[in-house]
Amino acid sequence: MGVHNAAILVGGTVSTTGGTSTSFVPNGADVKGGVQVVDSANTNAVTRASITFRTIKAAVLDTVTGLFTGKSKRQAQLVRPKVLASGRVVFPLVRVELELHPEMTDAEITALMSEGAQLLADSDFTAFWKLGSVA
Repeated sequence: MGVHNAAILVGGTVSTTGGTSTSFVPNGADVKGGVQVVDSANTNAVTRASITFRTIKAAVLDTVTGLFTGKSKRQAQLVRPKVLASGRVVFPLVRVELELHPEMTDAEITALMSEGAQLLADSDFTAFWKLGSVA
């Protein structure tokens, strides 16, 4: 279909099947507001995948008005280093970011996460992610 005629499941469930379960463990890197974990099975520090989780900003309650200012922002970034034929190392990555308002319900947050996951997994968006096609 493509981006112009895309469809996602509102209220659906996203799941992953197949593949090999890979454990990620903290590596001790100093991450402001978060933690970095690495693929514990890969002993090569050059090609070892890492995931960095951060809380970038939290919503703040204004004590004068009793209203929240801003939204909370969370980010996860998966990096899979690749050694090129030239020997140079590059760092392809996927970054996922979620902005939440403190008054959102658990169901609203879950729905937003599910719908966002479909943007990466649904075949309607494959041409966009791989080729940049917005048709």
